[in-house]
Amino acid sequence: EGVEQKAPNLRLKRVKTGQQVAVLDFISETPRPPLVPPTGNVLSYDWGVKRLATIIVLDRQGNQPTRPFFLNVGGIEGKQARLRAQIDELHAKLDTLDDDDPRRSLLQAEIDRCWRKYRARNQAVAHLASTIIVLLAILYDCDTIAGEWLKTLKVRRKKGGRGKRARYRNWRNSTTVRQAIWSRVEYKAALLGLRTITVPPRGTSHECPRCGKRGITTRSPEHNSSIQWGPWFKCLDPECGYNADRDYIAAVNIALRALEKQTKSAGKEKFGPHTVHRKLSSYIGDSATLPFPSPDKQSVRSQVLTTLGGFSKVVKLRPSYHLLC
Repeated sequence: EGVEQKAPNLRLKRVKTGQQVAVLDFISETPRPPLVPPTGNVLSYDWGVKRLATIIVLDRQGNQPTRPFFLNVGGIEGKQARLRAQIDELHAKLDTLDDDDPRRSLLQAEIDRCWRKYRARNQAVAHLASTIIVLLAILYDCDTIAGEWLKTLKVRRKKGGRGKRARYRNWRNSTTVRQAIWSRVEYKAALLGLRTITVPPRGTSHECPRCGKRGITTRSPEHNSSIQWGPWFKCLDPECGYNADRDYIAAVNIALRALEKQTKSAGKEKFGPHTVHRKLSSYIGDSATLPFPSPDKQSVRSQVLTTLGGFSKVVKLRPSYHLLC
């Protein structure tokens, strides 16, 4: 009902053999469902380095009803970085050959094959990660999904050296797959009538979500000396003293900023981390355990388990209820 048929589209598509085939797309336009009023929980996530994303849920009072989820993609980021390095090397070899050199066609074919493999991996990760994020939003009665504004991400380089190129490649690869994930999250959320919000990530990993004061990042819970990109956060307020995983802190602050953004747009009182002492869930690193809620949503779980089958060696979802066993 309400589906409108559009004019078909004829396009060319390059297949794995390198040949181009004609594809005829039949397009239908479905109206978006109305957005759910922002009265439910908020799901937010923060991009990480050692893990793809840290996902948390907050209610409208800023309290956390469940422990965090850690989404890992195994070694696929390293594989993507090595594949991009291989593509760069092939391009460098190609530039040294004359235009009439017969080896150019072989190198170009190999470059095209590597690009197809690179894009296929990114699409698979983006589809799987976005499905898990939207699934968790449904299971925990969220009407808003909040993420980082990717345009603010910048590459940080040091002068010269091999490390500079490696860091730039890692940043380039991660931003590519992150943008693909967020685009799919927006698309799937819109189909379900969920809201999506982006917030600037600046300072999210250095602000205490309990008291709103600034903190430092350290190498581990046992260390007290501050380092720039430490994986552990410690609040500097002696009365608060809160400390937790850096990515987890950032995910909570992203959710708080999304709540404040929605509250301001509704013309209500300012919502911020300093207005109330937040009740955050405790956990121990990646060992957090909490099953999925309420048995009455078993049917949703079964559908998603069927949809996500075949990715058991790609993604591990934590806590210990392994969606992908």
